[in-house]
Amino acid sequence: MPAQPPLSSRAWWKLRREFVSPSEFADMFGVPPPLELRPIDTVGSPQDRAIRLRMETPRSESIETVVLLPSGKRDRPTGRAIACVSSQPGCGVGCPFCATGQLGFRGNLPAAWIAEQVYWAGHIARHHGRRLRNVVFMGMGEPLHNRAAVFSALDTLIDQRGGFGLAPRHITVSTVGVPTAMVALARRHPQVRQALSLHAATPDLRRRLVPKGVGDLDLLRDAIAQINDLQRCTVWLEIVLLADVNDRQEHIDALERFCRGLRVEVNLIPYNPSAGLPRWQPTCRLRREAIAERLRTAGIRTTIRTSFGQSQRAACGQLTAAAAGGGSDPEPERPSPRIAAVDANRRETS
Repeated sequence: MPAQPPLSSRAWWKLRREFVSPSEFADMFGVPPPLELRPIDTVGSPQDRAIRLRMETPRSESIETVVLLPSGKRDRPTGRAIACVSSQPGCGVGCPFCATGQLGFRGNLPAAWIAEQVYWAGHIARHHGRRLRNVVFMGMGEPLHNRAAVFSALDTLIDQRGGFGLAPRHITVSTVGVPTAMVALARRHPQVRQALSLHAATPDLRRRLVPKGVGDLDLLRDAIAQINDLQRCTVWLEIVLLADVNDRQEHIDALERFCRGLRVEVNLIPYNPSAGLPRWQPTCRLRREAIAERLRTAGIRTTIRTSFGQSQRAACGQLTAAAAGGGSDPEPERPSPRIAAVDANRRETS
């Protein structure tokens, strides 16, 4: 991209607060906006309550961002939107049930490209009459394996002057568990919520489901305890429920023991099947509800997360940045980014 003169505070406001289109920006300021990601296509619609956007980086990598358009009571639109952003074009953790994990490590995204995903999500939300309020780092990649860029992107998202001006409490970073980075994040941004993708509270099963994650559960518990001392908000424990794998009584007993003495909330996530991973199946609804009730009875705050976008391969664990068929969502500016739905932050309680 050719060098441009520094943008005025008004220009940054229009781009990062009002999410004006590239052509609107050029008309206002006489220069194109400093955008580097190229939208490729979109899948989904407001009726799906989520839209998936596929983009190409200057390094010719494909990444995906998901825009969640939640509904409130009686399925009425809430007026807000959630951006689910990627931090890497693949993932080196290798969770065997996750489509993104099958891509392997493919490098890190710089902070500017992470933040730019939020611009495109906000622009899409604006097009549909929504306001972008939340950002979740639950897309492709392990955020804390790209610690410096993610921390810098968070600075930009929260910056009230030239940044996006988002409230830190409306941002969640999901990680498979990098203890030192988790504590460092809590110190730098104590209002940003953290979610630990635990998936199993027994060492052997945890190592099987999260092969390149930290298998020492005491280290993870210690990190959570330190975060609890630094933050007022609870840490979310994410458990993707897999039929006859991590949903048996002994697994729930172990999870209950793991939670004791910690300020946590368990998020039970229905598994979203992915092409090429037929061996994994979701726990049935009745079993999910029974697990949730058991944990609540033990005094552990528990929710069952609602997933959107399975049919567009955009739900939790399905992002691969592969081209998808289906309809596209009209976008007022350029060939519409490809949008599909994701799991995101809306959760179902039994």
